[in-house]
Amino acid sequence: MALRVAAASNEELTLASAPVTAPPFSVSIWFHALSVQNAFLWGVGDTTSTQRHYLEIEDAGGSTRLHAGSKDGVGGSDAITSTEYSANVYQHAMRIWESTTDRTAWLNGGGKVQDTTSKAPSGIDRMRVGVDPDQTAGKWYDGYVGWLVIWNVAIAENFVQMLAAGASPMGIVPESIVAAYPIYSNKTDGAVDVSGNGLDMGVAGTPVAAPGPPTLITPWRDEVLWTPAGAGAAPPAGFIHSQAVVMA
Repeated sequence: MALRVAAASNEELTLASAPVTAPPFSVSIWFHALSVQNAFLWGVGDTTSTQRHYLEIEDAGGSTRLHAGSKDGVGGSDAITSTEYSANVYQHAMRIWESTTDRTAWLNGGGKVQDTTSKAPSGIDRMRVGVDPDQTAGKWYDGYVGWLVIWNVAIAENFVQMLAAGASPMGIVPESIVAAYPIYSNKTDGAVDVSGNGLDMGVAGTPVAAPGPPTLITPWRDEVLWTPAGAGAAPPAGFIHSQAVVMA
């Protein structure tokens, strides 16, 4: 399940409001870039200024890393992964905004880098996938977009590796999910929000169906989502026993 958005046609997924506007929050997205590029994967921004929170991929002189940044009225600052993404393969991007002075990026469950520069964007009033979310509307993404999920909390780091390994995001701190998009390939006119909050996204252009990300481990299947480190070990905070099989 995924959609292909084409940079040449300025295609994107868009919502005229923002599920989150300030930390804490967390964002998980699967992406498959069709080339190494400078492009925005996801963001929430201000339609009347350049203030924003975002996930961006780079092509900078041979460096192809993931940026998790925030830009306010003074300027921007990014957490930039220590590992690099590749074209033509699905990758998992994750960012956790703990506070205005704590944003962390992960790529495929690793490459963790934290940025502690104080940034507090304001006026956040829309969400976009595949393009700069603020008034500038540049750096369109060319590739496939899979599962996108947003939490209104900073989820525990334990869950980052689980998500990158294919755990269903719907079983990760489900009570704090504010928007969730499987991005169905048979629905090319938008993305359905399955969180129950009704934040369906529309499209610009004519995205087409695309191959989806790796099969996700769904919470109701007999899969190991967490293994105790020893007798009596507690699961990560937010882990819901009824939503996954826990095996010793």
